[in-house]
Amino acid sequence: MVLGLSVAILSLVVLLAFEWILGWINWQPQPPLELTTSPQSSTLFSAVCSLLSILLLAFWISATEELVFRGFVHYHLQQDYTLVIAATITSLIFALTHLIWNIQETIPQLPGLWLMGMVLTLACLCDQGLGLAIGLHAGLIWGITSIQTLGTLTYTRRVPPWVTGIADQPLAGGMGITMLLMLAGLFWTVYNLG
Repeated sequence: MVLGLSVAILSLVVLLAFEWILGWINWQPQPPLELTTSPQSSTLFSAVCSLLSILLLAFWISATEELVFRGFVHYHLQQDYTLVIAATITSLIFALTHLIWNIQETIPQLPGLWLMGMVLTLACLCDQGLGLAIGLHAGLIWGITSIQTLGTLTYTRRVPPWVTGIADQPLAGGMGITMLLMLAGLFWTVYNLG
């Protein structure tokens, strides 16, 4: 799990650093949202509490989704279909179930969510279990949600939204898709060498 979390965070750091170098995002020194709950609370303490809460929630969500999709659905589909077909169907179901949150924001993310499902399947193949996939999934949730919650970056709009992510969602943009393709390449290589 720790390896998956580390790979996800490193991937997001590389993605955002690249976008920052190209001038597509700006980092904000202080979050625009008031995260404190009382006058005695410090902004730093509140931010740390938010980050830890998001991390716990990310692990809970990723463990649940990985048990359901890669642990149960994929396993049962693979009884009747090839690995690729089972992974494709499982990833499609995984992507479509995210429509329950916010349909308008999720529709542009569907290709990215489907690809993320395929990457998570490759992660399961690499470690012959769910640990790497849970960590990777949790890291992606934690990183993306933390940035959005803390409001630590803004998009400069120097490129069309489909490049960096429609509605500021990285999985709904070409750069996020590229990051996922690179992760897929990494896991595919590890799987074939292993």
